[in-house]
Amino acid sequence: MLRKKSHEQQWLETLENRFSLSSEEQQQLAILKKEYQGELYLDQLFEVFSTKETFHLDDLTLKHQQSIIQIDKLFLVGKTIYLLDAKNYQGSYALKEGKWYRNEDKLEKNILQQLQRAQTILEKIIKEQGVDFTVEAALVFTNKDCQLSVNQVLEEEIVCESEIPSWLRGKFVGGVWDKKRKNATLLLNAVHSYIVPSFKTNRTLEIEKMNRLRPGICCEKCHHFHTRLLRHKIICLHCGHQESKKKAYTRTICDFDTIFHQEELTIGKLRLFFGKDLSEEYLRKILKKHFIRTGKKSKKASYVNFGVIFAYWFADKIDYFKQTERRIFWKD
Repeated sequence: MLRKKSHEQQWLETLENRFSLSSEEQQQLAILKKEYQGELYLDQLFEVFSTKETFHLDDLTLKHQQSIIQIDKLFLVGKTIYLLDAKNYQGSYALKEGKWYRNEDKLEKNILQQLQRAQTILEKIIKEQGVDFTVEAALVFTNKDCQLSVNQVLEEEIVCESEIPSWLRGKFVGGVWDKKRKNATLLLNAVHSYIVPSFKTNRTLEIEKMNRLRPGICCEKCHHFHTRLLRHKIICLHCGHQESKKKAYTRTICDFDTIFHQEELTIGKLRLFFGKDLSEEYLRKILKKHFIRTGKKSKKASYVNFGVIFAYWFADKIDYFKQTERRIFWKD
């Protein structure tokens, strides 16, 4: 299963389709996209150089007392848990006497801090649960244009892009495989009660600012709004892409949900978001079929907002919506 984008990346990308981002938002989105690509690259290498028996978890968020940690990748070999923190950095990085430098400039932030904190908290969880596992940590640089220099001994491993294949292979050579998944079950049971949903962004857009957004259904391929809505499908007049009307409406509702993740879904708000080409009767039909009522009635009637993009909200119904794409061939 492909790992998910962070909620902040979802928010910024969805907003960008309808509104001009500030320079700070553009910079942050570029950073998030780069981080995500680095994590995907690590996932691809792991898929190639690990074994089918390897138990692993991606993008894991744990809460221990008042501390929350996010783990890019965790995998298990025998009784050893490996924590991986991926960094898609470019340039020359050096660790000298406990301080990190980039292109000779001293960094304020300790690149290892997040990984060290995750290792410490996971070790506390393991100890509290009374299970026998060792936790080891690795900082993995996924960009080939990153040069590393480390002049001190560390408890954590530092792995550059060219070393990832051999580093992974080395972990699996002579490993004790958990064919009956006993260790995997022990680990899952140990961390289960500490797992929490991934972070939601603190970025929001006030509902009063909706009139600043480009209304309507944007093309899922090129994100243009120059579209033609027919009975069963929507056609992009910019790139020619066609999409079933059912999926286009559902996807656009999820766009609203993502941008206004702090709001409940209501007909009134969606009416403004869809704009003048909205078929309100069809919108009500989609909401009734695919979304969950909050229990409010009459003029206050609303639907639950999970605040994520279509691909994640309807991950368990992707095949269903693919089937609706047959409708693009139906006569209008």
